[in-house]
Amino acid sequence: MINNRAGLALCCCLILMATAVSAQSDHKTIAVVLETPKQHIPDFTLVDRLNDVLAMYAGTTVIVPDADDATPDVPNERFDKNQLINWGRETGARYILYIQVDDRKIITAKRWSIPLILSRYVVEGHLDGAYSLIDTQRGKLVDTWNLETVHTGPQQWQITADYPDDPDLHIPAPRKISFLKKLEDLAAAQIIRNVVPNLRGR
Repeated sequence: MINNRAGLALCCCLILMATAVSAQSDHKTIAVVLETPKQHIPDFTLVDRLNDVLAMYAGTTVIVPDADDATPDVPNERFDKNQLINWGRETGARYILYIQVDDRKIITAKRWSIPLILSRYVVEGHLDGAYSLIDTQRGKLVDTWNLETVHTGPQQWQITADYPDDPDLHIPAPRKISFLKKLEDLAAAQIIRNVVPNLRGR
């Protein structure tokens, strides 16, 4: 079950981090670009979350490629620094946050075991990939980070049994949506924490 207080604390953390950079960013313009995933990820909100935080709290101007018909098509099929730099300059983006997502999944993992005596299973949400920050003005790749986010859900100790399909480990469909959204919020916090310090002035 998702803890509402934890969710509120996470949102506050995002706001504080973004607000801290507001004074440093001098209202830089940034575009968040998601590389087309190899597999469709339904109800994926990470980019929207990042856009909201950057636009509302970080004092930046956010370019949303898919929502702005005036911008040229973004090269998002695969990472190409030079193409992205040219696209960013054409659209007026000082920075491009380029995100590659390999997988978003929910797994049931055995995290501790004494064979035939005791087992501990944990449900985990995983969001894996990488993200890069490009400075179009300087024509350089600022940095690249791995995206390795884990959100822990239900867990179950089992005495003598070894049953990963235990009903107590099941997340019902309505909660699954909230569970995945919390996973994406955690990923957004990780990205903001790494990217924001690099949005300083010239």
